[in-house]
Parts: sequence; structure tokens; C-alpha cells
Amino acid sequence: MTAILKTFASNTRNEQLQLYRELDSVNNFIGLKIKAEPTPASIELNYNLVTQHGRMFDSAYLHAMLIYHQKALEIYNSQLADGSNKSLKNYTGKKIDFLKGRLQAVELLYKRYH
Repeated sequence: MTAILKTFASNTRNEQLQLYRELDSVNNFIGLKIKAEPTPASIELNYNLVTQHGRMFDSAYLHAMLIYHQKALEIYNSQLADGSNKSLKNYTGKKIDFLKGRLQAVELLYKRYH
């Protein structure tokens, strides 16, 4: 993995952890209890990444990040359009520009390393 991708992966991980903490705070505030478990798709993705090396890993990792960010943005857009909980909707509105920026960064890296 190149230095650019290592930095991106590290930053993405840290940013996702921060987003999870913030979302947990909102969930706790509104009393929403969600049990997060790995999905079959995420298990398959992890297996596929473990079997890759070098440039193939870089490309597979960025493809996974591209799909992840697209789905996240889709969920946030849906919450903004149809959400009924004001606290969750406010949180979504504050974070959507951040997610759009991350998706753009992933798209640029994917084009560069794919």
C-alpha cells in the first residue's frame, strides 16, 4: 500500500470512529438502541481483502471504500428527506457535507489506483 493510501486509510478509520461516537451519542439521546453486527457482505469484503496483495489490495480496498461511502451518503440523504426524528435529522444535516467530501476523495483515489 502506498504512503498516500496508508494515510487515507488511517485518517478514514479515525474519522469513522469519531462519527460512530457522535452517532452513538445521538442514539443514546433519543433512546435508539441498535445492535450492530457484521453483515454477510462485510464479512465477504473482509475475506476478499485479506486474500489480496499489493496493487490488487489497493484497488479492492478503494473499491470497498467507494461503495461504503456511496451507501452512507444514500442513507444520509434518505434521512434528510424522510427522517422523522429531529435530533437524528439535525445530526445528518451537519455531517452530509463531510461525507460528500470523503466520497469525492475516495473517487479520486480510486481513479488513480484502479
